[in-house]
Amino acid sequence: MKNSFIENIRLTLTTFSGEDGYILKKCATSLKVHFAVIGFFVMLIFIGCFVSATTFTYSLFNENPLISTPFGILWASIITIIYLLLLYTISPPTLPNKYKVKDKTFITDEKNHTRFFTPSMFLRLGFMTLMAIIIAQPINVYFLSKSIEPSLEKFKQLQKANMTIVADSLFISDEIRVKEDFERVIRLKLDEQELNLVNNKLTDFNSKINLDKVFITKAFSLLDSLKKCDVKPLFTKVNKKQDSLVNELHNLLQLEVQSDLNYQAELQNVLLSNAKIENEFNSYKEQLNKIISAKINNYNNLEKLLSKSNFYIQRIKLLLHENALSWIITLVVILVFLYPIRLKFLVRNKRFYVLKREIEEQLVIDNYNEFRRHYSQVLEEKIDKVNNEVLNKLLVKLLKIKEINKFRYQTILKEIKEELQPEKIDFYENWENPPFRTIQKSEISKFSSEKDFLDLLYNNVE
Repeated sequence: MKNSFIENIRLTLTTFSGEDGYILKKCATSLKVHFAVIGFFVMLIFIGCFVSATTFTYSLFNENPLISTPFGILWASIITIIYLLLLYTISPPTLPNKYKVKDKTFITDEKNHTRFFTPSMFLRLGFMTLMAIIIAQPINVYFLSKSIEPSLEKFKQLQKANMTIVADSLFISDEIRVKEDFERVIRLKLDEQELNLVNNKLTDFNSKINLDKVFITKAFSLLDSLKKCDVKPLFTKVNKKQDSLVNELHNLLQLEVQSDLNYQAELQNVLLSNAKIENEFNSYKEQLNKIISAKINNYNNLEKLLSKSNFYIQRIKLLLHENALSWIITLVVILVFLYPIRLKFLVRNKRFYVLKREIEEQLVIDNYNEFRRHYSQVLEEKIDKVNNEVLNKLLVKLLKIKEINKFRYQTILKEIKEELQPEKIDFYENWENPPFRTIQKSEISKFSSEKDFLDLLYNNVE
Protein backbone atom coordinates (compact mmCIF):
# COMPACT_ATOMS: atom_id res chain seq x y z
CA MET A 1 0.00 0.00 0.00
CA LYS A 2 2.81 2.36 0.94
CA ASN A 3 4.78 1.57 -2.25
CA SER A 4 1.66 2.16 -4.32
CA PHE A 5 1.14 5.56 -2.69
CA ILE A 6 4.75 6.59 -3.35
CA GLU A 7 4.47 5.39 -6.93
CA ASN A 8 1.32 7.49 -7.44
CA ILE A 9 3.11 10.56 -6.09
CA ARG A 10 6.05 9.89 -8.38
CA LEU A 11 3.79 9.48 -11.41
CA THR A 12 2.00 12.72 -10.51
CA LEU A 13 5.28 14.59 -10.26
CA THR A 14 6.61 13.20 -13.54
CA THR A 15 3.61 14.69 -15.38
CA PHE A 16 5.10 18.12 -14.58
CA SER A 17 8.55 17.24 -15.90
CA GLY A 18 7.90 18.17 -19.53
CA GLU A 19 8.50 14.63 -20.83
CA ASP A 20 6.28 11.93 -22.31
CA GLY A 21 4.70 9.84 -19.54
CA TYR A 22 4.30 6.82 -21.85
CA ILE A 23 8.08 6.67 -22.34
CA LEU A 24 8.81 7.33 -18.66
CA LYS A 25 6.75 4.28 -17.67
CA LYS A 26 9.21 2.11 -19.59
CA CYS A 27 12.28 3.66 -17.90
CA ALA A 28 14.26 2.55 -14.89
CA THR A 29 13.29 3.69 -11.38
CA SER A 30 16.30 6.03 -11.14
CA LEU A 31 15.12 7.90 -14.23
CA LYS A 32 11.59 8.11 -12.87
CA VAL A 33 12.92 9.61 -9.65
CA HIS A 34 15.05 12.06 -11.64
CA PHE A 35 12.03 13.29 -13.58
CA ALA A 36 9.92 13.34 -10.40
CA VAL A 37 12.43 15.79 -8.88
CA ILE A 38 12.08 17.98 -11.99
CA GLY A 39 8.30 17.82 -11.63
CA PHE A 40 8.57 18.77 -7.95
CA PHE A 41 10.50 21.92 -8.84
CA VAL A 42 7.96 22.76 -11.55
CA MET A 43 5.19 22.50 -8.94
CA LEU A 44 7.21 24.83 -6.70
CA ILE A 45 7.36 27.27 -9.62
CA PHE A 46 3.58 27.09 -9.99
CA ILE A 47 3.07 27.73 -6.27
CA GLY A 48 5.59 30.59 -6.25
CA CYS A 49 3.98 32.24 -9.29
CA PHE A 50 0.55 31.89 -7.68
CA VAL A 51 1.69 33.49 -4.42
CA SER A 52 3.54 36.25 -6.29
CA ALA A 53 0.67 37.19 -8.61
CA THR A 54 -1.99 36.85 -5.91
CA THR A 55 -0.21 39.07 -3.39
CA PHE A 56 0.59 41.65 -6.05
CA THR A 57 -2.99 41.95 -7.34
CA TYR A 58 -4.30 41.74 -3.74
CA SER A 59 -2.44 44.94 -2.87
CA LEU A 60 -3.18 46.51 -6.26
CA PHE A 61 -6.99 46.04 -6.16
CA ASN A 62 -7.68 47.18 -2.59
CA GLU A 63 -7.20 43.71 -1.07
CA ASN A 64 -9.96 42.05 -3.11
CA PRO A 65 -9.52 38.23 -3.09
CA LEU A 66 -12.18 37.75 -5.79
CA ILE A 67 -9.85 39.45 -8.28
CA SER A 68 -6.45 38.43 -6.94
CA THR A 69 -7.08 34.67 -6.62
CA PRO A 70 -8.25 33.98 -10.23
CA PHE A 71 -5.50 36.23 -11.55
CA GLY A 72 -2.94 34.32 -9.49
CA ILE A 73 -4.14 30.97 -10.87
CA LEU A 74 -4.11 32.30 -14.44
CA TRP A 75 -0.62 33.82 -14.14
CA ALA A 76 0.81 30.70 -12.48
CA SER A 77 -0.70 28.50 -15.21
CA ILE A 78 0.72 30.66 -18.00
CA ILE A 79 4.24 30.73 -16.54
CA THR A 80 4.17 26.99 -15.82
CA ILE A 81 3.07 26.17 -19.37
CA ILE A 82 5.83 28.39 -20.77
CA TYR A 83 8.31 26.69 -18.46
CA LEU A 84 7.19 23.19 -19.50
CA LEU A 85 7.55 24.22 -23.14
CA LEU A 86 11.08 25.42 -22.40
CA LEU A 87 11.90 22.11 -20.67
CA TYR A 88 10.61 20.26 -23.70
CA THR A 89 12.91 22.25 -26.01
CA ILE A 90 15.89 21.10 -23.95
CA SER A 91 15.26 17.53 -25.11
CA PRO A 92 17.43 16.89 -28.19
CA PRO A 93 15.70 15.69 -31.38
CA THR A 94 15.56 11.91 -31.45
CA LEU A 95 13.81 11.12 -34.73
CA PRO A 96 16.02 11.74 -37.77
CA ASN A 97 15.01 13.49 -40.95
CA LYS A 98 16.99 14.50 -44.01
CA TYR A 99 17.88 17.91 -42.52
CA LYS A 100 19.02 16.61 -39.13
CA VAL A 101 21.05 13.84 -40.73
CA LYS A 102 23.04 16.43 -42.64
CA ASP A 103 23.90 18.59 -39.61
CA LYS A 104 24.05 15.59 -37.22
CA THR A 105 21.79 17.17 -34.58
CA PHE A 106 19.61 14.14 -33.93
CA ILE A 107 20.46 11.69 -31.19
CA THR A 108 22.63 8.79 -32.22
CA ASP A 109 25.06 8.90 -29.31
CA GLU A 110 24.29 11.03 -26.25
CA LYS A 111 27.98 11.70 -25.64
CA ASN A 112 27.93 14.03 -28.63
CA HIS A 113 25.27 16.22 -26.96
CA THR A 114 26.73 17.12 -23.56
CA ARG A 115 27.62 20.77 -24.21
CA PHE A 116 25.41 22.78 -21.86
CA PHE A 117 26.47 26.39 -22.42
CA THR A 118 25.32 27.18 -25.93
CA PRO A 119 23.90 30.47 -27.28
CA SER A 120 20.35 29.10 -27.25
CA MET A 121 20.80 27.83 -23.69
CA PHE A 122 22.08 31.24 -22.58
CA LEU A 123 18.93 32.81 -24.01
CA ARG A 124 16.73 30.31 -22.17
CA LEU A 125 18.58 30.79 -18.89
CA GLY A 126 18.50 34.57 -19.27
CA PHE A 127 14.76 34.61 -19.94
CA MET A 128 14.02 32.35 -16.97
CA THR A 129 16.30 34.40 -14.71
CA LEU A 130 14.42 37.55 -15.66
CA MET A 131 11.09 35.84 -14.96
CA ALA A 132 12.38 34.58 -11.61
CA ILE A 133 13.53 38.06 -10.54
CA ILE A 134 10.15 39.56 -11.46
CA ILE A 135 8.23 36.83 -9.63
CA ALA A 136 10.45 37.02 -6.53
CA GLN A 137 9.77 40.70 -5.81
CA PRO A 138 6.07 40.43 -4.76
CA ILE A 139 7.11 37.54 -2.50
CA ASN A 140 9.74 39.80 -0.91
CA VAL A 141 7.18 42.55 -0.42
CA TYR A 142 4.62 40.17 1.09
CA PHE A 143 6.96 38.62 3.64
CA LEU A 144 9.49 41.38 4.37
CA SER A 145 7.59 44.68 4.10
CA LYS A 146 7.59 45.32 7.85
CA SER A 147 11.37 45.54 7.91
CA ILE A 148 11.41 48.68 5.74
CA GLU A 149 8.41 50.54 7.23
CA PRO A 150 10.59 53.29 8.84
CA SER A 151 12.43 53.91 5.56
CA LEU A 152 9.16 53.86 3.64
CA GLU A 153 7.64 56.40 6.03
CA LYS A 154 10.69 58.61 5.59
CA PHE A 155 10.31 58.30 1.81
CA LYS A 156 6.64 59.32 2.07
CA GLN A 157 7.58 62.36 4.14
CA LEU A 158 10.21 63.33 1.62
CA GLN A 159 7.85 62.92 -1.33
CA LYS A 160 5.14 64.89 0.44
CA ALA A 161 7.59 67.65 1.33
CA ASN A 162 9.02 67.76 -2.18
CA MET A 163 5.63 68.02 -3.90
CA THR A 164 4.33 70.50 -1.32
CA ILE A 165 7.35 72.75 -1.63
CA VAL A 166 7.16 72.82 -5.42
CA ALA A 167 3.44 73.66 -5.28
CA ASP A 168 3.93 76.26 -2.50
CA SER A 169 6.63 78.00 -4.50
CA LEU A 170 3.99 78.76 -7.15
CA PHE A 171 1.40 79.89 -4.59
CA ILE A 172 3.92 82.10 -2.80
CA SER A 173 4.87 83.66 -6.13
CA ASP A 174 1.19 84.56 -6.52
CA GLU A 175 1.18 86.03 -2.99
CA ILE A 176 4.14 88.24 -3.82
CA ARG A 177 2.57 89.33 -7.11
CA VAL A 178 -0.72 90.26 -5.41
CA LYS A 179 1.14 92.19 -2.69
CA GLU A 180 3.20 94.11 -5.25
CA ASP A 181 0.05 94.95 -7.27
CA PHE A 182 -1.66 96.27 -4.14
CA GLU A 183 1.35 98.37 -3.13
CA ARG A 184 1.52 99.83 -6.65
CA VAL A 185 -2.12 100.89 -6.44
CA ILE A 186 -1.94 102.51 -3.01
CA ARG A 187 1.17 104.47 -4.00
CA LEU A 188 -0.89 106.09 -6.74
CA LYS A 189 -3.87 106.93 -4.50
CA LEU A 190 -2.24 107.96 -1.23
CA ASP A 191 0.14 110.72 -0.30
CA GLU A 192 3.38 109.98 1.50
CA GLN A 193 1.98 110.46 5.00
CA GLU A 194 -1.03 108.23 4.36
CA LEU A 195 1.16 105.69 2.67
CA ASN A 196 3.49 105.45 5.68
CA LEU A 197 0.51 105.10 7.98
CA VAL A 198 -1.01 102.28 5.90
CA ASN A 199 2.33 100.48 5.61
CA ASN A 200 2.76 100.60 9.38
CA LYS A 201 -0.69 99.08 9.88
CA LEU A 202 -0.03 96.38 7.26
CA THR A 203 3.40 95.36 8.59
CA ASP A 204 1.99 92.39 10.56
CA PHE A 205 -0.46 91.62 7.77
CA ASN A 206 2.33 91.33 5.18
CA SER A 207 4.77 89.56 7.49
CA LYS A 208 3.24 86.19 6.48
CA ILE A 209 4.29 86.72 2.88
CA ASN A 210 7.83 87.52 3.98
CA LEU A 211 7.90 84.40 6.14
CA ASP A 212 6.69 82.35 3.17
CA LYS A 213 9.58 83.67 1.09
CA VAL A 214 12.01 82.61 3.83
CA PHE A 215 10.30 79.19 4.02
CA ILE A 216 10.72 78.55 0.30
CA THR A 217 14.38 79.54 0.33
CA LYS A 218 15.17 77.33 3.31
CA ALA A 219 13.08 74.41 2.00
CA PHE A 220 14.85 74.31 -1.37
CA SER A 221 18.18 74.52 0.42
CA LEU A 222 17.26 71.46 2.51
CA LEU A 223 16.14 69.58 -0.63
CA ASP A 224 19.49 70.27 -2.29
CA SER A 225 21.29 68.98 0.81
CA LEU A 226 19.16 65.83 0.79
CA LYS A 227 20.04 65.11 -2.86
CA LYS A 228 23.74 65.27 -2.01
CA CYS A 229 23.49 62.73 0.83
CA ASP A 230 20.83 60.48 -0.71
CA VAL A 231 23.22 57.58 -1.39
CA LYS A 232 23.80 55.17 1.49
CA PRO A 233 25.70 51.85 1.71
CA LEU A 234 23.96 48.63 0.69
CA PHE A 235 22.05 46.77 3.43
CA THR A 236 22.02 49.79 5.78
CA LYS A 237 18.83 51.38 7.06
CA VAL A 238 20.27 54.40 8.90
CA ASN A 239 21.73 57.55 7.39
CA LYS A 240 21.90 59.96 10.30
CA LYS A 241 22.55 63.06 8.23
CA GLN A 242 19.73 62.23 5.84
CA ASP A 243 17.34 61.41 8.69
CA SER A 244 18.17 64.71 10.36
CA LEU A 245 17.51 66.68 7.17
CA VAL A 246 14.23 64.83 6.52
CA ASN A 247 13.03 65.56 10.06
CA GLU A 248 14.04 69.21 9.74
CA LEU A 249 12.23 69.49 6.42
CA HIS A 250 9.15 67.75 7.85
CA ASN A 251 9.04 70.11 10.84
CA LEU A 252 9.51 73.12 8.59
CA LEU A 253 6.62 71.97 6.42
CA GLN A 254 4.38 71.41 9.43
CA LEU A 255 5.08 74.94 10.64
CA GLU A 256 4.21 76.31 7.20
CA VAL A 257 0.93 74.37 7.09
CA GLN A 258 -0.03 75.59 10.56
CA SER A 259 0.96 79.12 9.62
CA ASP A 260 -1.34 79.01 6.59
CA LEU A 261 -4.25 77.77 8.71
CA ASN A 262 -3.74 80.52 11.30
CA TYR A 263 -3.33 83.21 8.64
CA GLN A 264 -6.55 82.18 6.89
CA ALA A 265 -8.44 82.39 10.21
CA GLU A 266 -7.06 85.86 10.98
CA LEU A 267 -7.38 87.24 7.44
CA GLN A 268 -11.02 88.33 7.72
CA ASN A 269 -10.41 90.19 10.98
CA VAL A 270 -7.89 92.63 9.50
CA LEU A 271 -9.45 96.06 8.79
CA LEU A 272 -8.01 99.21 7.23
CA SER A 273 -9.73 102.54 8.03
CA ASN A 274 -9.00 104.41 4.83
CA ALA A 275 -11.88 105.02 2.47
CA LYS A 276 -9.61 105.80 -0.49
CA ILE A 277 -8.27 102.26 -0.75
CA GLU A 278 -11.02 100.28 0.94
CA ASN A 279 -12.09 98.49 -2.25
CA GLU A 280 -8.50 97.72 -3.24
CA PHE A 281 -7.73 96.39 0.23
CA ASN A 282 -10.81 94.14 0.25
CA SER A 283 -9.81 92.81 -3.18
CA TYR A 284 -6.28 92.28 -1.88
CA LYS A 285 -7.59 90.26 1.10
CA GLU A 286 -9.89 88.23 -1.13
CA GLN A 287 -7.06 87.27 -3.48
CA LEU A 288 -4.80 86.33 -0.59
CA ASN A 289 -7.61 84.25 0.92
CA LYS A 290 -8.03 82.35 -2.38
CA ILE A 291 -4.29 81.66 -2.57
CA ILE A 292 -4.11 80.44 1.03
CA SER A 293 -7.24 78.27 0.51
CA ALA A 294 -5.64 76.76 -2.59
CA LYS A 295 -2.51 75.96 -0.59
CA ILE A 296 -4.52 74.28 2.16
CA ASN A 297 -6.57 72.29 -0.39
CA ASN A 298 -3.31 71.18 -2.00
CA TYR A 299 -2.08 69.93 1.41
CA ASN A 300 -5.27 67.94 1.95
CA ASN A 301 -5.38 66.48 -1.56
CA LEU A 302 -1.73 65.50 -1.38
CA GLU A 303 -2.34 63.80 1.96
CA LYS A 304 -5.22 61.78 0.48
CA LEU A 305 -3.17 60.85 -2.59
CA LEU A 306 -0.22 59.61 -0.55
CA SER A 307 -2.46 57.69 1.86
CA LYS A 308 -4.03 55.74 -1.04
CA SER A 309 -0.70 54.73 -2.58
CA ASN A 310 1.08 51.61 -1.31
CA PHE A 311 4.42 52.65 -2.93
CA TYR A 312 4.87 49.12 -4.27
CA ILE A 313 7.87 49.84 -6.48
CA GLN A 314 9.55 51.81 -3.72
CA ARG A 315 9.02 48.90 -1.34
CA ILE A 316 10.87 46.63 -3.77
CA LYS A 317 13.73 49.12 -4.11
CA LEU A 318 14.03 49.58 -0.34
CA LEU A 319 13.96 45.83 0.32
CA LEU A 320 16.71 45.14 -2.21
CA HIS A 321 18.79 47.99 -0.80
CA GLU A 322 18.28 47.42 2.91
CA ASN A 323 17.36 43.78 3.50
CA ALA A 324 19.87 41.07 2.58
CA LEU A 325 17.14 38.44 3.01
CA SER A 326 15.36 39.84 -0.06
CA TRP A 327 18.41 38.97 -2.15
CA ILE A 328 18.50 35.48 -0.64
CA ILE A 329 14.83 34.93 -1.54
CA THR A 330 15.45 36.26 -5.04
CA LEU A 331 18.44 33.95 -5.51
CA VAL A 332 16.46 30.98 -4.19
CA VAL A 333 13.65 31.69 -6.68
CA ILE A 334 16.21 31.98 -9.49
CA LEU A 335 17.72 28.65 -8.42
CA VAL A 336 14.28 27.01 -8.39
CA PHE A 337 13.75 28.24 -11.96
CA LEU A 338 17.17 27.22 -13.28
CA TYR A 339 17.85 23.96 -11.46
CA PRO A 340 15.24 21.87 -13.36
CA ILE A 341 16.78 23.05 -16.63
CA ARG A 342 20.12 21.67 -15.53
CA LEU A 343 18.50 18.45 -14.29
CA LYS A 344 16.70 17.99 -17.60
CA PHE A 345 19.98 18.44 -19.46
CA LEU A 346 21.79 15.92 -17.21
CA VAL A 347 19.31 13.25 -18.33
CA ARG A 348 21.49 12.95 -21.44
CA ASN A 349 24.10 11.17 -19.32
CA LYS A 350 21.60 8.46 -18.33
CA ARG A 351 21.00 7.12 -21.87
CA PHE A 352 17.38 8.21 -21.59
CA TYR A 353 17.23 9.67 -25.08
CA VAL A 354 18.65 6.52 -26.66
CA LEU A 355 15.77 4.59 -25.08
CA LYS A 356 13.38 7.36 -26.09
CA ARG A 357 14.61 7.18 -29.67
CA GLU A 358 14.10 3.42 -29.82
CA ILE A 359 10.56 3.68 -28.40
CA GLU A 360 9.59 6.61 -30.62
CA GLU A 361 11.04 5.00 -33.73
CA GLN A 362 9.13 1.83 -33.03
CA LEU A 363 5.92 3.80 -32.46
CA VAL A 364 6.41 5.66 -35.72
CA ILE A 365 7.21 2.51 -37.67
CA ASP A 366 4.21 0.63 -36.23
CA ASN A 367 1.86 3.48 -37.01
CA TYR A 368 3.37 3.91 -40.45
CA ASN A 369 2.93 0.25 -41.26
CA GLU A 370 -0.66 0.47 -40.10
CA PHE A 371 -1.14 3.48 -42.34
CA ARG A 372 0.32 1.59 -45.33
CA ARG A 373 -1.93 -1.38 -44.66
CA HIS A 374 -5.00 0.82 -44.38
CA TYR A 375 -3.98 2.84 -47.44
CA SER A 376 -3.58 -0.34 -49.52
CA GLN A 377 -6.88 -1.71 -48.25
CA VAL A 378 -8.79 1.46 -49.13
CA LEU A 379 -7.16 1.66 -52.54
CA GLU A 380 -7.92 -2.02 -53.26
CA GLU A 381 -11.56 -1.51 -52.26
CA LYS A 382 -11.82 1.56 -54.52
CA ILE A 383 -10.26 -0.32 -57.48
CA ASP A 384 -12.48 -3.31 -56.90
CA LYS A 385 -15.54 -1.06 -56.86
CA VAL A 386 -14.46 0.60 -60.11
CA ASN A 387 -13.79 -2.81 -61.68
CA ASN A 388 -17.27 -3.99 -60.78
CA GLU A 389 -18.82 -0.89 -62.26
CA VAL A 390 -16.80 -1.31 -65.46
CA LEU A 391 -17.72 -5.00 -65.66
CA ASN A 392 -21.44 -4.26 -65.21
CA LYS A 393 -21.35 -1.67 -67.96
CA LEU A 394 -19.44 -4.00 -70.31
CA LEU A 395 -21.84 -6.85 -69.68
CA VAL A 396 -24.63 -4.72 -71.13
CA LYS A 397 -22.59 -4.28 -74.30
CA LEU A 398 -21.50 -7.94 -74.41
CA LEU A 399 -25.10 -9.14 -74.52
CA LYS A 400 -25.29 -7.89 -78.08
CA ILE A 401 -22.23 -10.02 -78.98
CA LYS A 402 -23.76 -13.00 -77.22
CA GLU A 403 -26.76 -12.92 -79.53
CA ILE A 404 -24.48 -13.04 -82.59
CA ASN A 405 -21.62 -15.27 -81.44
CA LYS A 406 -21.86 -17.04 -78.11
CA PHE A 407 -18.36 -18.49 -78.25
CA ARG A 408 -16.85 -15.07 -78.91
CA TYR A 409 -18.92 -13.71 -76.05
CA GLN A 410 -17.48 -16.31 -73.64
CA THR A 411 -13.92 -15.59 -74.76
CA ILE A 412 -14.21 -11.81 -74.37
CA LEU A 413 -15.98 -12.14 -71.02
CA LYS A 414 -13.22 -14.38 -69.73
CA GLU A 415 -10.54 -11.89 -70.82
CA ILE A 416 -12.37 -8.99 -69.20
CA LYS A 417 -12.80 -10.83 -65.91
CA GLU A 418 -9.13 -11.78 -65.89
CA GLU A 419 -8.21 -8.14 -66.51
CA LEU A 420 -10.53 -6.91 -63.76
CA GLN A 421 -9.42 -9.39 -61.15
CA PRO A 422 -8.76 -7.91 -57.64
CA GLU A 423 -5.09 -7.09 -57.23
CA LYS A 424 -2.82 -6.49 -54.29
CA ILE A 425 -1.78 -2.83 -54.03
CA ASP A 426 1.46 -1.95 -52.29
CA PHE A 427 2.48 1.51 -51.10
CA TYR A 428 5.33 2.73 -53.29
CA GLU A 429 8.30 4.33 -51.50
CA ASN A 430 11.00 6.50 -53.00
CA TRP A 431 13.15 6.06 -49.86
CA GLU A 432 15.28 3.25 -48.52
CA ASN A 433 14.22 3.85 -44.89
CA PRO A 434 10.57 4.87 -44.74
CA PRO A 435 8.98 6.65 -42.91
CA PHE A 436 12.05 8.67 -41.83
CA ARG A 437 13.08 9.29 -45.46
CA THR A 438 16.71 10.12 -44.89
CA ILE A 439 18.12 7.75 -47.56
CA GLN A 440 16.72 8.19 -51.04
CA LYS A 441 16.67 5.30 -53.49
CA SER A 442 19.23 5.49 -56.25
CA GLU A 443 17.77 7.15 -59.30
CA ILE A 444 17.66 5.13 -62.55
CA SER A 445 17.97 7.54 -65.42
CA LYS A 446 18.60 4.94 -68.17
CA PHE A 447 16.88 1.63 -68.82
CA SER A 448 18.42 -1.23 -70.75
CA SER A 449 15.04 -2.56 -71.73
CA GLU A 450 11.33 -1.95 -71.50
CA LYS A 451 11.15 -4.63 -68.81
CA ASP A 452 13.46 -2.57 -66.48
CA PHE A 453 11.19 0.43 -66.82
CA LEU A 454 8.08 -1.64 -66.07
CA ASP A 455 9.80 -3.28 -63.11
CA LEU A 456 10.54 0.17 -61.65
CA LEU A 457 6.96 1.34 -62.16
CA TYR A 458 5.39 -1.72 -60.57
CA ASN A 459 8.01 -2.16 -57.85
CA ASN A 460 8.89 -5.68 -59.05
CA VAL A 461 12.64 -5.37 -58.72
CA GLU A 462 13.84 -8.42 -56.84
